Amino acid sequence: MTETMTFTPPDFLEGIIVLHGAMRRDVDRLQLALDAVTTTEDATALQRWFVKFAREVEHHHLREDDVVWPMLLAQEPSFGEPLDGLEEDHHALDVAMGNTRDALARLVVDPSTRAEAVAIAGALADLLHGHLDREEAVMFPAMARVFTVESFATLEAELLKATPKRLIAFELPFAFDGLPAERAAEELATLPAIIRVLHRWFWQPAYERLTAPLAAVA
Repeated sequence: MTETMTFTPPDFLEGIIVLHGAMRRDVDRLQLALDAVTTTEDATALQRWFVKFAREVEHHHLREDDVVWPMLLAQEPSFGEPLDGLEEDHHALDVAMGNTRDALARLVVDPSTRAEAVAIAGALADLLHGHLDREEAVMFPAMARVFTVESFATLEAELLKATPKRLIAFELPFAFDGLPAERAAEELATLPAIIRVLHRWFWQPAYERLTAPLAAVA
């Protein structure tokens, strides 16, 4: 019998783990929020939020496609074996998010399509959960072997520098949402002062307004 070993991700992967957790959390909250829709205003508010959420997921995947996975493949050729499946997942997620966008657009016009929207969002949730489970099972061990604390910190800094401010404005409070206040404060303290100021006075308040439909059903 083969013994299954438990893999413990290194601390430097904590940021990715938090983002993945936020994706799982909100794709589940979307279904609950959709089920609670009773007015056009409710549907419009969810549609506005989903634009930001989908953009965050797509950008996260692009960073993997264009930067992280090529680096892993260059140093761990065996990563190529599961890579095709992960790339297929990304394509399938693009389609599922497009379907959800369309369902939300229909719901804004016709509240009677709510059950259809909930089902479509459920399909997206199943796909996203499954993809993240598969990805973490193969990508995290590979990253633990390829990166050091220092090299991964350099990569994160480069990725942050290349991320548009409009995406950081959503991603930061999105990642911190639900974290204990003390832990969120510790993470925030590691960021540049300008980012901390923007987060406190602009990004966090805007995020709270945007996610009000999700918070109402949490």
